[in-house]
Amino acid sequence: PAFRAPMFLLIGSLATADLLAGLGLVLHFAFVYLLPSEAVSLLTAGLLVTSFTASVSSLLTITIDRYLSLYNALTYYSDRTVTRTYIMLVLTWGASICYGLLPVLGWNCLQEPSACSIVRPLTKSHLSILSVSFLAVFAVMLQLYVHICRIVCRHAQQIA
Repeated sequence: PAFRAPMFLLIGSLATADLLAGLGLVLHFAFVYLLPSEAVSLLTAGLLVTSFTASVSSLLTITIDRYLSLYNALTYYSDRTVTRTYIMLVLTWGASICYGLLPVLGWNCLQEPSACSIVRPLTKSHLSILSVSFLAVFAVMLQLYVHICRIVCRHAQQIA
């Protein structure tokens, strides 16, 4: 029962995403050298995009959870429920899977090699959007951690 606590679910999501990322990298490089095909390349690229997106999204959800636990300390445990956490994880993983399916569904450079990025079969525009999205998420996380530090410093001053 304790492992169903919302924070453990979020950490489990991050661990799952990172495990899939590691597995996806191994599969990608194994298939590139052992069984080169466009279909396998699309599937492994989709798995990598899904897992990296889920990993970054899981980091963001953990950051938001930590921020809310300090910002709304009095109502946090009554507001945050396992059901809400599951809903947040379903939305996070659903968006990550949709984002990972884009290369498989046609947003790839297999028909137009000049559009390929350094991560074949992803197009330059797809990789650019991924990069900007991840940087935006990290900027939001940084801002939230700055707020967390301010809250902690304020609480420490009030205690002292």
